[in-house]
Amino acid sequence: MYSRFVEYVEKEQLFAGCKRLLLAVSGGVDSVVLLHLVCRYAREHGPFDLAVAHCNFHLRGEESERDERFVRRLAGQYGLPLFLAGFQTGEHARRHKISIEMAARELRYGFFRKLLSDPGFDACLLAHHANDNAETFFINLFRGSGLRGLKGMLPKSGTNGRFVRPLLFALRSEISEYAVSCHLEFVQDSTNDQPMCVRNRVRHGLLPVVGAYCPDFVSRLNQSMHSLRLVDDLVKDWYENAWHRVVERQGMDGSGGEFIASGKLPALDPHQELFWELYLREKAFSRKQIAQVSVNRQAGTAGRKFHNADGTGFLTRESDGWRWVPDVQAPSAELAPVSEQEKVILHQRAELDPDPDVAYLDFGKLRFPLHWRHWRPGDRFCPLGMKGSRKLSDFFKDLHLGTARKEKAWLLCSGEDIVWVAGYRLDDRYKIDFSKPGEKTAWKITLKGNADR
Repeated sequence: MYSRFVEYVEKEQLFAGCKRLLLAVSGGVDSVVLLHLVCRYAREHGPFDLAVAHCNFHLRGEESERDERFVRRLAGQYGLPLFLAGFQTGEHARRHKISIEMAARELRYGFFRKLLSDPGFDACLLAHHANDNAETFFINLFRGSGLRGLKGMLPKSGTNGRFVRPLLFALRSEISEYAVSCHLEFVQDSTNDQPMCVRNRVRHGLLPVVGAYCPDFVSRLNQSMHSLRLVDDLVKDWYENAWHRVVERQGMDGSGGEFIASGKLPALDPHQELFWELYLREKAFSRKQIAQVSVNRQAGTAGRKFHNADGTGFLTRESDGWRWVPDVQAPSAELAPVSEQEKVILHQRAELDPDPDVAYLDFGKLRFPLHWRHWRPGDRFCPLGMKGSRKLSDFFKDLHLGTARKEKAWLLCSGEDIVWVAGYRLDDRYKIDFSKPGEKTAWKITLKGNADR
């Protein structure tokens, strides 16, 4: 197991350029084995600075507290720093009208991103394995996903590939066998055996049936997903080139939508259908809606409007082409997020609240009054922990946010600068810098209930 781990890490260059590694540890067998393997790797291939991160979602009563105590003890045994976060996940899900699973994911990754930026780690290691990847494939297949979903989880993902999955090569059974052989202690999450979410139903219902016909299907499926990743890379390159050949952005900043001239489309033959499939999926059109557009393209007339699935815009056919019109309304003051804001004095990083709905900004750099708005085409900011600016649309794409959630995300602005993508990331230029001694004056913003993400 360890030799295969080393081979996979080096083949995928998972730790290239890394010195500080953050390990996400739940206390389950997967993350405990990951911790054990990484610590051995660090001893033999280091030096690396390692630390452990644990999230308590407060969803399982005493069992959640037991997991936290276990990870505390485990980090102590390895002599590693421990970062803890506690979340009211149910309240977060109700507030943002999302599922418990999605709420936990948002909170978890928000916490990890903050740690990647401050105190600063080169990568966050996650314990996803080959069976998790197989489950993800079927979940996305049932949702009607395209290549992007069917290629599964990547060894490295997120901005600059800072979320790393060193166990994707391993089966769940191999991980369990390794834990037993090394006499590793771990805890069990009782909800993993309950059919409460789609993943558990796939894990306990579908996969055993498929496995009965093809015992090694998980390994074969992961090989196929690797091939799909290579194909997807080619398709993305082709689509980006095709988009620039046929799409014209309307208005100085693209706020007027996009226009596709009929006379330019033949240049894409014989792949026009592929272009429309990718273009409309990017605009949040459903399979049924894409089929309706296809019928109109073949035999329809000008004047027809096609609204997308989440109501963020529509496509209309004109005499000389197609026009995409975004329906982005400027938020009124009454609709802006309710927040508590106060001036605070900080002395050390430990005083920062890890909740992603809380932001601390350098008071001396802000221009008041601050104001809220939604995303506009062409927006850029400097994500915390990165050098230089980045398109906000690319940042949302890294987070796998759909069009609806991208359009509804709230931006806190100081003058023309975006200083906080609420609940997701601060702008690096406005962070609290603890590298210099002395007290820090910060402006603290806490979202209170209606920030729609």
